[in-house]
Amino acid sequence: MHVYDRMKIMIHSMFTAFKKLFRRICVLMTSRRTGTVTVTGALRTKITRGATGRSAVHSDDNNPTDTAILQELIESYVEKSSNDLIRILRRHVRQFSGILKGESVACYRGINVNQESKLKGMVIGPSCCPGDNRYSIAGEQCLYLCVESIGIGFELDAEEWLEQEYSVPIGELRIADLSISSPLLINTLSLTFMMAEEGKTNSGYPIEKRLCEKGLSKYSFSQLLSSLFKEAQWDGILVPGVHGKPSVNYNNLGIFQPASRMWKNWTIGTYQRRKR
Repeated sequence: MHVYDRMKIMIHSMFTAFKKLFRRICVLMTSRRTGTVTVTGALRTKITRGATGRSAVHSDDNNPTDTAILQELIESYVEKSSNDLIRILRRHVRQFSGILKGESVACYRGINVNQESKLKGMVIGPSCCPGDNRYSIAGEQCLYLCVESIGIGFELDAEEWLEQEYSVPIGELRIADLSISSPLLINTLSLTFMMAEEGKTNSGYPIEKRLCEKGLSKYSFSQLLSSLFKEAQWDGILVPGVHGKPSVNYNNLGIFQPASRMWKNWTIGTYQRRKR
């Protein structure tokens, strides 16, 4: 082999190695605060968020992901009110078939102890005056429940709370399993929910901050996702709670109208005072 050919091969190899190293550095920089990065070989990077435990493949040289496309579409949705993101996500939601399996599941709802005087009985249901929430707009009733009791302390950021137990007949409902253990959740939806839950894209674009600066709800992107599942006739969604930490993750169940109106049939006993 000619010396010139050897030099070309060596330069190409060095350039390829540099590109892979640069990709690693970029992913590590974008994930340094809130998660971990797993690099498989030198070709595949996977991000895991500590608060939710959600993982998604960020990049894969052998099987390209939608990361860059999603980030661009999300930014256009926020900045320019573009509908391109909605069209793509609508297609994925319509194709999603990951229904939560089982007959019933124990769930818990909690409120701060200083809200006890506002209760009209001895059970805790959905808010009678719904505010602006992650997966529901102001005025829209949605029954938010924690599947693990420990999640209530994280959601309320409290050491003590009032807790109502529920037994939700998931076998009678169509609940989309969007949890980290869902076997049918494709990487594109995992990436989308990861960025919605984090409030920013993997490249660092501040979704929630920009929405607020534009006078919109900081939850507008998350509310878009839930609206697509409502449109597809799902009764609710199972998602990881966003206030966990690497050592403690939990799931939340959000049940939409009209199914949420049946909440009184699902309560068990009366509320109890609990501590973390």
